[in-house]
Amino acid sequence: CLVAYPAWNLNQPRIAMESSESMLVDELKELGAVINVHVGTREDGVRGLFASRDLDKGDIACWVPDSTLLCMETCDEELMASIDAELGSDEFSDAERFAYRRMMALVAGFMLERDRGSASRFRKYLTALPEYPETANAFGAAELRALKGMTSTSVDSFQALSKTATACIKRAADLWSRAQAALPTAGDVEAAFFFVMTRMASLRLVPFCDLVNAALPGQENARNDAEGTKVAGKSGFAVVVKRALRKGDELLIDYNHHDALGMLASYGCTLGLESKRSCYRLPLAVSGFLQDLADPAIMRNGVQLLEEEPIGLPKHALMILRMASIGSGEEILEAVQAGFFTEDGESCASPSESTGGGGYGQETQSREDDLQRKRVLWAEKQRRSYEDVAAHCSRQQAHMEAELGPLVAAVDLSTEPGRVISIQYETDLRLLKRCESGMKALAAETSAAAA
Repeated sequence: CLVAYPAWNLNQPRIAMESSESMLVDELKELGAVINVHVGTREDGVRGLFASRDLDKGDIACWVPDSTLLCMETCDEELMASIDAELGSDEFSDAERFAYRRMMALVAGFMLERDRGSASRFRKYLTALPEYPETANAFGAAELRALKGMTSTSVDSFQALSKTATACIKRAADLWSRAQAALPTAGDVEAAFFFVMTRMASLRLVPFCDLVNAALPGQENARNDAEGTKVAGKSGFAVVVKRALRKGDELLIDYNHHDALGMLASYGCTLGLESKRSCYRLPLAVSGFLQDLADPAIMRNGVQLLEEEPIGLPKHALMILRMASIGSGEEILEAVQAGFFTEDGESCASPSESTGGGGYGQETQSREDDLQRKRVLWAEKQRRSYEDVAAHCSRQQAHMEAELGPLVAAVDLSTEPGRVISIQYETDLRLLKRCESGMKALAAETSAAAA
């Protein structure tokens, strides 16, 4: 299913799945969990977590104690020792050891507890988990090449980490022997590694809370809180409400992937974003105090073009672009006070500020003449900025058609990854073309207005 979320991508029978979840919830409640949500199904067949009662901003939707989490702190001590021994070689830096230790414990710990079966204290959680969704590790070679060309997403680094996890597990082979389970192969570990990435939150596997689904960008109504939320003096993992919810509302969080290809590679779903948002990000050079005004995502990654916007570029990004074109902070402030960025062009300054407190004499006329000259200068800078963006969009289209077109043409359209990649490619080209045309039109309007 194109828009299936990880929590819904379940291949086990529905009745068995619901029974497993019910037993998990009962166990969590016995351990002190706070659960103000229930598993439900939307009209389109999608399953997720829904509020069981009205919830206010800041309320806990669900909370489970740290002891129920699969993570480094709850990892088998012998397995942890094997992980530390593997990471202790000179091959790894101190920074890598710090980062890899938690991930190795999560992946290897998940596999060990799963293979322990009924002997694992996490068995009810593991029984309730879905089967593996199709993530980037299962894509075909052509799809992987196109994915790598269109995004910064690459399975190479993840596959390298899964090899390290395999080495850690081999060091702990006796644990699997005692569990009377076969030692996982490199392929088993890679598949588990990518599955864990679809469900982990803050490098933890969190029972029940991990059923909360992804929101469309900017529409999340809840957030994960991995630390700092205590119940009855006990630390735990919480899903906290970001805005008031009514009983029956679905909880949705930000999965931190805001384009279809990132979602597809990491979670096996797209939210339908391949036809609504560009995967390509338009770079936006911003300095000084404008960095504080700009959306942090724009500063980190650039600007996504949106189908819902007339010129593709979001209004907020367009305003930042206009301001950045002016120059220094002092000039931007003067332009704001002069009403340069308002639709009607009226000054934001008071009459006394505009006229210096006097009448319409020579001094006032001189001020107005000076302001008009500045308006012309600001408009010229803005026009050049629009033309620069239009030229960039044109170059990017040419690059995509020459470099990415052949890669996209090679994907298998009968597969979900191939179909999504093809749609995303066309969406990117369409929105780049729209942005190019829109920027050219703004540049022409600006020139005409200045004249």
